[in-house]
Amino acid sequence: MVMEQEYGQAHMQRFLNYELDSYLSGRGAEVLEELPLMLVENQGYIHYRKGSLCYMP
Repeated sequence: MVMEQEYGQAHMQRFLNYELDSYLSGRGAEVLEELPLMLVENQGYIHYRKGSLCYMP
């Protein structure tokens, strides 16, 4: 991964942990059903958080 090569594995892990925490916080407060990533509209926590997490090694 480019980010891991640029900033190191420790920074990448902190980033992914932050993204996971943010995603789960948004998901816990959601009243709508969570759709697959390609069908999501107006649920930013999914676009920005789940999208980056789906590329986790």
